[in-house]
Amino acid sequence: MVKLLLNENGVDINQADSEGETPLWWAVQNGSHDILSLLLTSTRIDLHIRNKQGQTPCSWAMENEDDLVIQLLLDSHGFNIYKEDEQVQQMIFWWAVRNGNDRVVRIVPDLRRFDVNVKDESGWTMLMWAVSRCNESVVKVLLNTCKADTYAVDDEGDTALYIALQKGHQPVIDLLSRHMRSTGKAISLPDR
Repeated sequence: MVKLLLNENGVDINQADSEGETPLWWAVQNGSHDILSLLLTSTRIDLHIRNKQGQTPCSWAMENEDDLVIQLLLDSHGFNIYKEDEQVQQMIFWWAVRNGNDRVVRIVPDLRRFDVNVKDESGWTMLMWAVSRCNESVVKVLLNTCKADTYAVDDEGDTALYIALQKGHQPVIDLLSRHMRSTGKAISLPDR
């Protein structure tokens, strides 16, 4: 049925209901991943259409932590991060770092404007998340472009280097160690 409607020239697939929500919105909110995937094949779909609350489908998916919907939207041909507001761009950046999606990390515009040293509810910074995922390319972006603090500690007193040592991922350990040495500060680890 959805395929038929998408192929019908007279059908406005961006037609909104009284709440400002379109078929895309319905698929996003209901977690209908198959229907969402079909809708995203259309070049006529507006991926950034706002509902009456001012949300876009991506901002709603971010708030509701639907990783598959987020990934489908970000991967679709019509998604343009510049059409999302700055808060949503930062949420996309956090999501990409936490999920180890270095392609998305690289498309976030002007990464330097975000404070990557802010801690989440678990006390982790973006650098700690990237290190825990053993994602060398994201760690490089955070260190070189975003000036991530390698000496920040989580709620248990662990640094990104300590987390890297626990993971045993040598390229990330080497990257962090080199960066820390370049600052001239001592490298210290928790006593355990």
